[in-house]
Amino acid sequence: MAHHHFTRSDRVLLAKLLTSGLGTRSCARILGFHPSSVYRELKRGTASTATGYDVRVARQRNKRLRTAANQQHRKLHDIEAERITVLLKQCYSPDQAGQAVGLSHSTIYRWL
Repeated sequence: MAHHHFTRSDRVLLAKLLTSGLGTRSCARILGFHPSSVYRELKRGTASTATGYDVRVARQRNKRLRTAANQQHRKLHDIEAERITVLLKQCYSPDQAGQAVGLSHSTIYRWL
């Protein structure tokens, strides 16, 4: 079983297999996924349908989670940004300013 993400066609086939009455483990075997991956996908696409799974709901939730996970930097609160600015004006290095505020130096550099 290769490591790969669920594609739209995988999700559509999963919905069809569930509609035909197959169990989760059988669906996993047919799709080439580990059963736990299929269980997570079913949880991701939980909907009030006959099978309890909706492809659109799963895709939207997956897209939302991936977008949130791929944030390039943590959003700084105004208080943190102000404190960092004051420290940098006092000739602190980004590493020192980050330690003082409780952030990593890479977060400070991305913010700059």
